[in-house]
Amino acid sequence: MNYLLVICLYIRKFDDLLLKSSNLNTSVILLTHFIAIILTVNILSLELSRDAFGKVNELNNSSANFDHDKIFSVNIFANLVQDRINSIINSLQFASKDPIMGTLPYLSNLSETYHGIPADLDYGKRQAMNDILKINPDIASIYFVLPDGNIYIGEPYSHQEQLPRTNFADREWYKGVTATNSTYVSSVFLSASINAPAIAVAVPVFPPNHGDKSIQAPREDLIGFLVGIVNLKSVKETIDKIDYKYERFLVIDRNGSKLVDQIDSPMNTTIDMFDYFDKMDYVRTLLGVTSNQTLIYDQNNTLIFYRPISFEGGELIALLVSKN
Repeated sequence: MNYLLVICLYIRKFDDLLLKSSNLNTSVILLTHFIAIILTVNILSLELSRDAFGKVNELNNSSANFDHDKIFSVNIFANLVQDRINSIINSLQFASKDPIMGTLPYLSNLSETYHGIPADLDYGKRQAMNDILKINPDIASIYFVLPDGNIYIGEPYSHQEQLPRTNFADREWYKGVTATNSTYVSSVFLSASINAPAIAVAVPVFPPNHGDKSIQAPREDLIGFLVGIVNLKSVKETIDKIDYKYERFLVIDRNGSKLVDQIDSPMNTTIDMFDYFDKMDYVRTLLGVTSNQTLIYDQNNTLIFYRPISFEGGELIALLVSKN
């Protein structure tokens, strides 16, 4: 089993909890819980491995040299990604209900020169956005976007001012959130904000005391959208600690575009497809596999462990690629 991955993931979750702890007693309780989690890992591993083994047998591929522990590793990895995305969605949804987000006092100061409003205006929104960035390292930028697709404000401001344009109504995330009038998570795209692969989490914003902010809310009541540009930086940092000589962790979208790849440089500025995505889809269709993990062979004796990740407004795929 890749124990380093398991330990890294749980320690990261534990660190997050400790940072939120305000007293020693809480920290002791968290430490006790953490120890209990670690003691439970081996039991969970055994159960998941047995379950995975049964599903692999259903594929009727007796030649498979199947490593049960890799199923457990890809499940832990997928759970980390899902936890990060859900945390981002929750943060943006919570912020969207803040009265400071429900007003646009400097709308008349919108400028193509600044790709929004100047840096010294609407300090309340900028401070709220920076607070979100501090607690969510996987968000690279946050923008308040008007209903017509124009940028109103963005943080960090350095990201706002270097944008190539002000209107982004052509983006998938904009079309998705306007069509559904609810939280939408885009597929991978090359972000103009950070010049790197990212996904966007877009959340509608309504006036203060609006009441029901669901899909039934009238479109004309919409103030705008909070949009987080997400690169999963902390996830990349976690898997970078693991030796990828024979194993490699990735996160891809439903189209096969890579969001996170263990072998990519942090400075990657291109959208690349996962090498085996087309074959993976073909094998899933051919075998009728419906389980959370899929075992696939290619001509180079490569095993691919597949785990879909679902969350409000979208989905991603966690992968573990292992060389035989």
